[in-house]
Formats: sequence, structure tokens, C-alpha cells
Amino acid sequence: MREATFRGFAEREARKGLVSLPVSLNTARGQDIVRLYAFRALEEYNEALEASDYDHVLEELIDSFNYWTSLRFLETRPWPHAATWPVTFASVRPNLHDLGAMTARIASVMDLFRNRSWMENAQDIYFGGYGQLSQAIDYAVNLIASSFGSFDEFWHFFVAKDNVLQFRLRTNY
Repeated sequence: MREATFRGFAEREARKGLVSLPVSLNTARGQDIVRLYAFRALEEYNEALEASDYDHVLEELIDSFNYWTSLRFLETRPWPHAATWPVTFASVRPNLHDLGAMTARIASVMDLFRNRSWMENAQDIYFGGYGQLSQAIDYAVNLIASSFGSFDEFWHFFVAKDNVLQFRLRTNY
């Protein structure tokens, strides 16, 4: 479900010159796309922090969750160390400490990105940080999930958001 929705929006972005799949994390373009999606995920988490209505908080967290999990669909091959998520649902309100921790985790992965779009030659031809990237994604996803009271609550918001996104794809919103 998540992958199909991601691919639908990625096709739109490709037409606009943004995200064209598949990408390689060995390239400057691929590393820039990871930066873009990580920023979008952090931005949505921040919107959850600013929301006052409980349902709005959870909806923004699903947006953040979707961006984090979309990172796994950028390449066509499965990542090494693709982890499962031992999720704890605990109704923990999103907070600045968790946003900072999430940011620090993904920033440590960004330090492994050695190829920049402005460079004439690649510094590294192989990205070896898949394990660290998977761990950063898992960390973020677990923080997000801990804001939901139960799997049923999470699933309700996840499916509702996916329905909205599918509607947007069908209607060219």
C-alpha cells in the first residue's frame, strides 16, 4: 500500500523534474533525494509538534512516517539490513527532544554522503551506510509509532491518509 502510493507521487515529481526512480544512493542525485525526503519527514514531525488538535497531530505524524518509509523505495534492490520495526504504541506526545534526536540520527547518516551535486567528480563511488540509514529510519518510525495509543489507532490514521493520497492521485489534485 505505502509503496504504490509513493510510486504514484514519485511519477508526478519525475514529470516536474524532481524525483525520478530508481535512484542510486551511490550518486550525488540519489543522496540529494534522501536529504530531501528526510527533510520532508522532519518538517511533518515539526508540524505535528505545532498542531493543537489530537487528530491533526496524528495525521501529521503519519505524513512523517510515510516520508521515512518512502526512503526504502528509492532504489529497486532491497537494502542490506532492512529491519523490522519492534513498535511500541504508548500515546507519547511528540516533543522537541524526539525531533532533535531524530535529526541527530539522520544527520549522522548524512555525514556518510560524500557526493555533492556541485562536484565534478565523486568522492566515493559506493555508499556503505545502508545499515546506519536503516537504523535512523527505524528510530524515527518507532518514535512516531510511540505517539499512537495502539496499532488499531495507527492503522486507522495510516489507511485514512492513504485513502486521501490515493484520491489526490486519481483526481490530479
